[in-house]
Formats: sequence, structure tokens, C-alpha cells
Amino acid sequence: MAATDLVLVTCAAGLVHIRLNSPQTGNALNLPLIGALCDAITAIDPATTRAVLITAEGRNFCVGGDLRGMAESADMPETLRKMATAFHEGLKRLDGLDAPVVTAINGTAAGGGLSLAIAGDIVLGGADSGYLMAYSAIGLSPDGGATYRLPRLIGLRLTQDMAYLNRRLDAAEAFQAGLITRVIADDALQAEALAIAGSLATGPTAGFGRIKRLLAESPSSSLAEQLDREAVSIIGAGGTLDAREGVCAFLERRPARFNGR
Repeated sequence: MAATDLVLVTCAAGLVHIRLNSPQTGNALNLPLIGALCDAITAIDPATTRAVLITAEGRNFCVGGDLRGMAESADMPETLRKMATAFHEGLKRLDGLDAPVVTAINGTAAGGGLSLAIAGDIVLGGADSGYLMAYSAIGLSPDGGATYRLPRLIGLRLTQDMAYLNRRLDAAEAFQAGLITRVIADDALQAEALAIAGSLATGPTAGFGRIKRLLAESPSSSLAEQLDREAVSIIGAGGTLDAREGVCAFLERRPARFNGR
């Protein structure tokens, strides 16, 4: 896969690793960085990708929007339109993958950086990581799916606290609230993220995609609707090579060798 100065991409053994690489700005989101990120996501081949890992270089995962760039813009609404449009398209593509997405959060994840962080199916937070919306401090409203994901993850009241009062959650609070999956020592974060993403890349990718879709549909479904969806999904999964391999491996008491199909 191609790499740019702003976003580095490697692909090995079905794992696509995307790294934000503007540490001097805290990986602040501007049009060039968003464009590079979306190009990296668009280049992901669903047929061969079995897991995605998103990390960041430097002290902070992503401090949010590039405020200096916004202030210097001759037309801030137009700049924000271009940024949000490209960012959201990238997030939609990421969400549409069967491959599970792992994000590893070092330092601060704020604004759009928070939205990118919680787009992961597995969100790993360094012990010193922190999470905030930040928009109300600069007179803006959220983007990146924050108003969709946060109430579902942590509830409406805590989301309101973060949105209106700009409350910052530390790693322990984020874990207790359900914002992140687990807390990992800062010096072990990158290695653990690679290990987890690598493990997922050997799993039943098509099955992961079915899980992802069922979980996404659940909040808006009645129990009866969800039961019907689960029945359709598990029947379809039963016809995959991975399901056959998984059942046989269990009965033969050996590790399954999934191929993602």
C-alpha cells in the first residue's frame, strides 16, 4: 500500500496498519491529513484485508481540528464543509468493512480525534490517555459520528456532560464508562495493539462482519426484529468455509485455521 508523509500505511498478513504521522501538530485534522487518511482507508482491499489497526505517531493520538488553519481560512464554513465531507466519507468506508478495526489511543483524543478513536471495534487506551469532545470550547458542534456513537457507548447524560461542559475523561473513567475497551500501560500500548490486531487478522473475517452489522442494528431494533436478523445471519454464516473449519477444529481439538471466507 502507498504511504504519504502525513499517513503511513503498511500491510502484512491481512493486517492494514494506518498511522497518523503529524506529531508536531498533535496529528491535528486539516484537509491534507484528512485527505491522506481517507485515501488510506479507500485503498483498503476488502477481499484481502482481515483487520485494520489505526495508531498515531507522537505524544497525542489526535488533538482534533487544526484551529490555526481554520482561523486563517478565508471561508471557515467552506473549509469545515470540505473537512467534514471527506472525514465522514472515510469513516463510512471504515465502518462498512467486514474486517474489525482496532484503534490504539496515546495521549489526547479530542474533537474529530475522539470520533476516529471510537470508530474502532476494539479501542485500546494508554494509561495516560484522555478523551474530550472540545467543540463547545470553540463554538462548534460535533462531527465524525460523535453524536451517534457516544450516546450508544456511554449514555446520553455523560455525553451531554462531555458535549456541553467539555468534560475530559481520563483512561480509567473512559474504561468505566464503556468508551474504551481496555486500558494498557503506555509503554506496552503499541505492541499490545499490534498483537490484538494481528490475532483478529487470523479470525473469521466474514463472521466478524456479520457481528458488526448485528451490533449496529441492535439499538434501533425490537427483540423480535433482532431475533429475525440473528437467524438470517447465523444461517448465512453456516454456509461459510470458516464456519465449517471452526466446527471441525473444535471437534478435533485443534486451533482453527480461518481464511476469512
